Amino acid sequence: MKSGSSFDFIKPLIENNVICDIPVTGQAPSPPAVLPGIEGNLAGVFEYIIHNPSQFLKMASLKFVSYWGMTRPYYSPSHNLGLICFFYPLYFFAAMGIFWLSKVNKFFTFYAAVLLIIFTLSVMFTCDDWNNRFIMPILPFVILFASFYQAS
Repeated sequence: MKSGSSFDFIKPLIENNVICDIPVTGQAPSPPAVLPGIEGNLAGVFEYIIHNPSQFLKMASLKFVSYWGMTRPYYSPSHNLGLICFFYPLYFFAAMGIFWLSKVNKFFTFYAAVLLIIFTLSVMFTCDDWNNRFIMPILPFVILFASFYQAS
């Protein structure tokens, strides 16, 4: 953890990076309100959150949108539109599939939903990867949930 680089979990919070190592476009990063002498480990992340809750919540919400939105400011408009047209309907049907599947198989639904939540929280506490590789392990579950949707 002390080696820095991608193992420094406090770095994206201090630098206000939504996407790892890419500054927020169009904005100068605002310095944190309180920056105690913290290390880049999990305890340091929680200490940062306790001392800077409003800044953390703002950045966490931007990271959530980046993670599930899949679009990037450096992609072409047509590329971003293609991502929106593919993923947003998939998310809608997955949400409906989760609702339907929870009536049929609560244990699997709970397991897969916890996976989705854990990956999302890990991005919200650190940063979203520039090439979307963090969402790849959970996309099969999203697609699976979408396949369970049954219009009644």
